Parts: sequence; C-alpha cells; structure tokens
Amino acid sequence: MNLVVVTGGGGVDLGGTKIEGAVIDPSRPDCALCRLRLPTESAKGYAHIIRQIVRLVAMLERKSGSKRPAWIGFGTPGVVDPGTGVLKNSNTTCLNGRRLREDLGARLVVLYMGRLDPEKRVTALVDSFLSLGLPDDHVLCIAGDGVQRRVLGRVAAGHPNVRVLGLVTADRALHLLRGCDVFVLPSTAEGLALSLLEAMAAGCAVVATDAGEDGRALDGAGVVIPVHPLRPALDEALRSLVSDAALRARLGGAARRRAVERYGMAAHSRRVLAVYTSATEGAAEAPGRVRPAALP
Repeated sequence: MNLVVVTGGGGVDLGGTKIEGAVIDPSRPDCALCRLRLPTESAKGYAHIIRQIVRLVAMLERKSGSKRPAWIGFGTPGVVDPGTGVLKNSNTTCLNGRRLREDLGARLVVLYMGRLDPEKRVTALVDSFLSLGLPDDHVLCIAGDGVQRRVLGRVAAGHPNVRVLGLVTADRALHLLRGCDVFVLPSTAEGLALSLLEAMAAGCAVVATDAGEDGRALDGAGVVIPVHPLRPALDEALRSLVSDAALRARLGGAARRRAVERYGMAAHSRRVLAVYTSATEGAAEAPGRVRPAALP
C-alpha cells in the first residue's frame, strides 16, 4: 500500500483551512482505505504547516498500519520556480519563497504521464533513470495505466525513488505537472501527444523522442532525442537536466511560450477560422466548385 497525502483526491491543500490525508491501495486508486484531516492553521507560519503535515502522516501510519514509503505525493496552490526550486504565487503567502519540496523530502522529480504500454518504453525510462545512480531524494514518478503497470510496480518495489502512481485525477495530474522538474516521453510512436502539450504548457523541462509531431512541436523548446536507439541519448538528456537547474528553467520557459503561442486555444481557433474563411472565399469565387483549404 502507498501512503499518499491528498485533498479531494488531488494532493495537499495548503491554501485553505485543512490538510487531508489518505492511504490508498495502488490496485484501487479510486478507493481510500484510510482518510484523516488536520487544520492547516497557516496563520501560525511555515514551520507549523510542515509540522502539521508530518503529524498527519504519522497519524495515517498508525491508523492504517502501513509503513511510510520513501516518497509521498503532494500538491499545492501556486507553482515551483524551476530555476530556484522555491514556491511562488501561493495564496497561502507564508509558503512563497520556500523550498517546500526539499523540506518534504523530494529534491528533484522526473515525471512520465501516459499509457503504460510497450510502445511507450517506460521500462526503458526506469532503467535509464536508475543508471544515473541518483540519491533517493531524486524521484521518478510514473502516472497512468496499461499492460505494463504490474511489471513497473515490481520494479518500483525494489527502488524507493521510483513511484508508480497509477491512474490519477485531472487535478492531481495538474499538480504533478506543476511540481515536476523534468517531463519525459520516450515513445516509439505518437501523433501529437496531448501529455507533451500539457507538460509544455505547465512550464516543464521536457525530453521527448522525435516520434510523430512531437519532435517538431518541441524543437528548440526542449530536448528532442532519436526514437532509435533510445539510449544512450535518454541517459545523456536526463543527466544534463538533472544537474543543471538553469537549463531546466530556460527550457521550461521556452516550452510554455511555445505551447501558448502555437498550441493555445486562441492560436488554434484562429487557424480553424482561417480554414473556414478560405473555404467560403473559394466558394464565392467559383460557385458550385470546392477549392481545398490548407491549414495556415
């Protein structure tokens, strides 16, 4: 069983009046086996909030009989600045400027989110991550479901810094994207991955293979590696990003700008409108004839 602190299924709510925790069975992530809550009492300051979180986790251990895992997932309002590692834009103001992730035990997070099927090569990502010999406070999180989930679960059981989270809610997915340092998509085949665009929009430093349209979308705004062979290119990309906070910050900012400018709703709407405009203009020029309209 995994011990996970959640609020309404989505992490720790440090912006409100309570902190809620739950113990969940990975085989049934939608069903909490044990759930407790404590008041946040943010007026008492940052150190008090940390003590409340520690107290809550200890209470969950005692009530559930589950051993505390090496890594516990958290979500907060606001975002973690990838360049400095500090929290900002939180409506619980005493958290701003604090290294919350380090104080809670995870100094760096690498994330995969998507299907756990062979063509996604998540097992290869695990092998690559482990080959770097990183400390236990450098964590690989794997969110999603698929035919390889049990295999990945067995691998994770022997490595405290590899966490298989299973299916996650939309809110928790957003918390994971906002909190991770590096997002990796090592697929052999893609169209244009929605998870890639979500990670870019969240300002993650992204590593992805040149599969489908992913390489074109990420080119110049992240690290694009060949589909074959995956390694050692993946190892080298992870090593570079893990060791260089400034590079992560630069690529995260570039990825967000690319997502907003090229793939945001406003840009997409303009392209669709241009197609319809082109089609109607063609019809006016030659009644009864259809002129193919190309995307701009």
